Amino acid sequence: MSPRILLVGYYGKGNFGDDVLLQVSYRILKQALPEASISVIVDGDGGGYVPGMLGDVRVLKPARHGRFDLIVHGGGGVYFDFKKHGLRARMAEKLMQLTGFTTYMAVEKWLRRAIGKPSTSATKRLGMGIGVGTYSPGSPRLRASLAILADYKALWVRDAESVANLQRFSTVLRAEIIEGSDLAFLTQHWLKEPIAPRVPAARPRLGIILRDWAEELGGLPSAILRETIANLAREYDITGFIFDHAADPELQRILAPYALCVWQPESMNISSFAQKLAQQDVLLTSRAHGAICGACVGVPSVIVAIEPKLEQVAAMLPNARKLVAAGKPENWAEALASARTITPQAIAADVEMNRAASTVALQTMRRWFA
Repeated sequence: MSPRILLVGYYGKGNFGDDVLLQVSYRILKQALPEASISVIVDGDGGGYVPGMLGDVRVLKPARHGRFDLIVHGGGGVYFDFKKHGLRARMAEKLMQLTGFTTYMAVEKWLRRAIGKPSTSATKRLGMGIGVGTYSPGSPRLRASLAILADYKALWVRDAESVANLQRFSTVLRAEIIEGSDLAFLTQHWLKEPIAPRVPAARPRLGIILRDWAEELGGLPSAILRETIANLAREYDITGFIFDHAADPELQRILAPYALCVWQPESMNISSFAQKLAQQDVLLTSRAHGAICGACVGVPSVIVAIEPKLEQVAAMLPNARKLVAAGKPENWAEALASARTITPQAIAADVEMNRAASTVALQTMRRWFA
């Protein structure tokens, strides 16, 4: 009987970076287990494009789906929370800390069974290319994440910071920890065609891959961001890249006067969107996979550090990017000029370093597929 695999992630939401991770994860599993029956959990109301993008998969909504041979969490910075939470949530976390993670999880598991809603289970649960960050006090996401973290047999994390952050959960974590890098560096699984040479242009081209970010968490007021981009347009031909058409409405309004390239998985493929990224001379991004995928197609980035996750991504690409503070847009123009001097060789070396780390991690992870 062919193995039944459930693939889990932030999938089916029309987010370019996560669609890259989905395609890479699917192809890794299909290559290793060609006879497997693969189902994909699709988060939200969309996801109709997923079968067309992947092929022979079954799309499932988040729910109880019985037991599988293998559950694989494929990529992304899924274990973190930087939002502020109220007093009640912080008190709930304090109670959890007093009772201990192990006791909390035993009670949570018992309650699920008592009310007839046990979690979807598998013989083995694996994580590939996962980022682990920190949790703000009182985070409900922490409480939800504990049971999954404790259930992993093997967990491939994408950076050293993730390894360090996992130490907090050492009392419940039983997984083999495999340090590698991001799944997207395995470009053979998502770049179908060679990248076309960059077409010469009269002015430098700037791709903007920012996202809406609440002001209380360090975001810029819209008027300032609008003015900053207008000033950059005096020097650059600007293209706004929208990685998630359902998100970032304010950014889409700000970028409306400029050329736009919107990821639309129903009508384009990942490789063709990447080709458009590759025509930029430099990127300004606050999306992790804006910097990662940009480097993979040979374009340097200025990373706007709106959250710790972006600093971790910057550490993956020590020579292929510049890092700037989110709250100091007056420094962005200088950083962009500096990033444009980064050589293709430096970018390629960073990508190869990460590809090698992910390749080694995958070789180790494959032992757990059987």
